[in-house]
Amino acid sequence: MQGKANYDACVFKFYPGLLEKPPTKPRKNDPMTVFRYETELTGGRWCVPTAKSMEGAANMGIQEFKKEFDKYFGGASLASYLADIMAAKEVLLWSLLAAFLIGFVYLIVLRILGGPIIYISIVAIIGGLAYGGYMLFETSNRMAATE
Repeated sequence: MQGKANYDACVFKFYPGLLEKPPTKPRKNDPMTVFRYETELTGGRWCVPTAKSMEGAANMGIQEFKKEFDKYFGGASLASYLADIMAAKEVLLWSLLAAFLIGFVYLIVLRILGGPIIYISIVAIIGGLAYGGYMLFETSNRMAATE
């Protein structure tokens, strides 16, 4: 619970003057206003909403969230999403089949060429390290000759 000073028995309280323009700072005995919804202490540590707070006015928050969610996603509902999936069913099935076949071909190629790929990788790493060491050696020789 951040700002424990503003919590009283799991209910967040704030000074309404903070919402005015310009905001006024609260004094010690100014009345505080309950903010949000009713909560109860759970597990001796967490404030969770009560069942009563999720009814009535608090339910408007859930409805507002749903409205904003629907607005963000074009006002579409779950039914319209499912209808779009059903309309593209053939394309999705062909994509699934192609991915499945490409995966099997890749596994077969890896099975056949797996050993050579590993050995070529090991030789390439050793060769690259050897070349890098040789270049460092040559660079150090040139630097020593110019001193």
